[in-house]
Amino acid sequence: MLKRSLVLVIALCVARLAGGSAGAADEPQPQARPTLFDLPDPWQADLTLSYQSLGQAGSLQRYRKYHRPADGLFLGEWALRGTTAEGFPFARLSAFGLGADDVGGSLVWHGVNVPASFRWEYDRYRFFADPITGPAATSSRLDSRMQLELRPGGPISAATLEYRRQQLSEPTIARLGAAGLGFSSKDLSLQSSLSLGPGVLDLSYAHNSFDDRTQFQPASETDTWGANYLWDLSDKLSLGASYFRAEVEQTGVGANADTEVWQVQGRYQPTAAFGLIGQVGRRYVDQPITASGYTRQTNTANLRAHYQVHPRVTLRAGFSRLDFERINRAHTFIDTPRRDIAWVNARARLTKDLRLTAKLKQQDLKGVPASGVVGTADISPLYRDDRQTIDVRVSGSVGTFGQGYVFYTTDDVRNASRGVDYGVATLGGGFYAELSPRCSATVDALRQRWDGLTNYADPIGLALNAAPAAGALPAVGLPLTADEDIVTVSTQYRIDAATLMSAHYSKFRGTEGALINDHEFGLAVRRTLKDGLTCGVEWRRAFYDDDSPRIVPAGGLDYSDNLLRVDLTAGF
Repeated sequence: MLKRSLVLVIALCVARLAGGSAGAADEPQPQARPTLFDLPDPWQADLTLSYQSLGQAGSLQRYRKYHRPADGLFLGEWALRGTTAEGFPFARLSAFGLGADDVGGSLVWHGVNVPASFRWEYDRYRFFADPITGPAATSSRLDSRMQLELRPGGPISAATLEYRRQQLSEPTIARLGAAGLGFSSKDLSLQSSLSLGPGVLDLSYAHNSFDDRTQFQPASETDTWGANYLWDLSDKLSLGASYFRAEVEQTGVGANADTEVWQVQGRYQPTAAFGLIGQVGRRYVDQPITASGYTRQTNTANLRAHYQVHPRVTLRAGFSRLDFERINRAHTFIDTPRRDIAWVNARARLTKDLRLTAKLKQQDLKGVPASGVVGTADISPLYRDDRQTIDVRVSGSVGTFGQGYVFYTTDDVRNASRGVDYGVATLGGGFYAELSPRCSATVDALRQRWDGLTNYADPIGLALNAAPAAGALPAVGLPLTADEDIVTVSTQYRIDAATLMSAHYSKFRGTEGALINDHEFGLAVRRTLKDGLTCGVEWRRAFYDDDSPRIVPAGGLDYSDNLLRVDLTAGF
């Protein structure tokens, strides 16, 4: 029966493509209300029945690293919508993937005569969290969220109640042993805004409950309180102050960890062309049970300015200073390093249609304490005492029917005490063009190159095919970065008013740290058969090759797929 239904849907789509629709014109026609089945006003519904064949070969573990695509017949999407006579959408209930491994749904309601709204969302994914060449256990993740928002008016302008729950189950993780990971996290938060005196006061409270069934991480309860007050003294001057406190209680631990954050800020804009924003604050952390080094206190000061020097040119600049109090690993001494960050940003309209943005950012660290980490030259040194970033972008319209962008970014990082000095440069661009009233195309490309970075000595045994002896480091290091080349091309062509065809191609190529070649191309056609009834056919071919020396046997995580999907959507 399933094969007959699939053949019937494909034949119907092909027949309509070949013969066209009676009286179809090149120009789009106004869409009437769906007439396949009529629901009572103000309700409408959409139902999508889908069939998908994966044609997958190779590593199933890597193919399903992030989710498990549907294979077979399933409910692509079901949606019920409510709309007022004035066109205001006040309700929507939807579900997708029913009958597949990855499912989800949502409910959205907006009060028409009641100043309130409600939202509920649910998602479930099954995947292989730890792709390995041997048998892998299926992991799952569930996310749910509910939010109720009230806008009663008067002194209380808004109040929001939100609940989130996340559940993760990863039965086995090769690098962590057989126990794997598995936790449940619940979040409850309440926020409100009310007018108080000459300003607005925002209050917040949040509670998080975390439980790890594998005991890899201790169970904890976290409470957070916060308040923020904003006072507009005039249209040119405003002041604000905020305070937050968090307390963490962990199971089996006698002392709680506390964090306090306060901040005062101000804005002054004497003219439309010039403005200043200043901020000072402090973050204090008390972690009596922490056995390693940590930053106990951070004092911050920021100043930002913008100035429109010309109707086409705007300059922005800023300076930040962060003073740290860092307790060493033995909790016997407090270091006081300081980080200074300065940046300048220029935006200019080169022509009527072209815009230029350029940014320079410099970070310097003074008073660097002695590192307690072994002096391995890796990509993530404990301290970066000098970092410079340059970013230049040009974007805008090209001709009458085209838009494009190009950017170039460099990031140079130095760490004198650990002998690290490397840089990364990225060049990218894209272009969109309407080739004709019926056809459009998009091209995006990116190239990233690393320079000066020595290989990582791999103290945690990432080199699975060259595991060192107990307590020893491998003789040959491993690169943890990869030069990257990315290209994507897509096009759309409207065959007639009822038929749209699209095609795409994408390619990713990595070197050294990620010896990956990943490319995909596909073709899709969607056809409106009649008011309230559409069908679509999609074909996609993908290849993934991972030649990393960490993989044993070589090529053990390679895969390919030959996907075919058919959708039939009906409106009611």
